[in-house]
Amino acid sequence: MKTLSSITIAVLTLAYSTSAMTAASQEVPTISRAQAIEDLEAAIHLIKTEHAAPFAHIDESEWSVLVANQKTRLPDEVSLLELHRRVGAMTTALGCAHSFLNLSGDYASTLNETARGFPEEIAIIGGRLYFANGSMKGREILSINSVPSGEVFSRMSVAVPVDGFGRLRKGQELARRFAYYYATQVDPYPERFMLEVEGRGRP
Repeated sequence: MKTLSSITIAVLTLAYSTSAMTAASQEVPTISRAQAIEDLEAAIHLIKTEHAAPFAHIDESEWSVLVANQKTRLPDEVSLLELHRRVGAMTTALGCAHSFLNLSGDYASTLNETARGFPEEIAIIGGRLYFANGSMKGREILSINSVPSGEVFSRMSVAVPVDGFGRLRKGQELARRFAYYYATQVDPYPERFMLEVEGRGRP
């Protein structure tokens, strides 16, 4: 129990089981660090040569630092999903709502077939997560699998590019495709979903 403005509010824990998977379906394709750097360099070249105005919203030197950090932090073996996250961070940092990254068709279809999608529709208000429908509608989700919802939102947010008009759109896009962004940015293969939920809904 916790007290907020003299109102006692219960914290509920909900558990959702996910379907069983074979070990083979959980295998994630990997490439070498050298190949990952080569792919990052190709993405950099594409952004600089094909984008109409890549540095309209961010200074090129600042973006170059971010890119260098992405390269430095690469492990010896890089999963395709991790490479997607790093290139996505580079793309999103441009601050252009017309610049976004999709997984390759083959890999996306594999992820869609095997990822354990988030089981509920979500509303996002001010960076906080709420149930959008059902008997729990309006109740705030405090954590997912022990990760605070604020951190979940932050990790997913890097995948959605916005411009000066897009802050509201970022939350709307994350809510619309919550299962996809959770799978690609947080965890594609959770064994279950454990949700800590505020016992009282929004007014």
